[in-house]
Amino acid sequence: MEQLINTFIAEPVYGIIAVVLAALILYSLVKKIIKMMMFFVLVFGLYIAYVGLTGREIPTDKDQLKDTLMQDVDKAKEKLKEGSSDLVDKTKDTIKEGVKEGTKEVIKEELDTKTK
Repeated sequence: MEQLINTFIAEPVYGIIAVVLAALILYSLVKKIIKMMMFFVLVFGLYIAYVGLTGREIPTDKDQLKDTLMQDVDKAKEKLKEGSSDLVDKTKDTIKEGVKEGTKEVIKEELDTKTK
């Protein structure tokens, strides 16, 4: 470790490179934190707009906010389950139709080759 420090002190180019790398790492961390903060502010703003448009009261207590959010999350889960089950049913039907068509073609080809 001492040797590394001595190298940075003896060679100013290495020191400059280390400072530039540290600055880039710090810049990228700050940039990510700012992006996360902007995302959370946007989500919170959308939530406030949603609550305002649906006519609900904006929760003022932490527990009330938690309950409201949990209710909304549960509603979203239910809608996702309904949508996913519909999608699964449609996919199963599509696969069954594809298998039927494929087996019909294979049987037809087998019959054609046997009759020749």
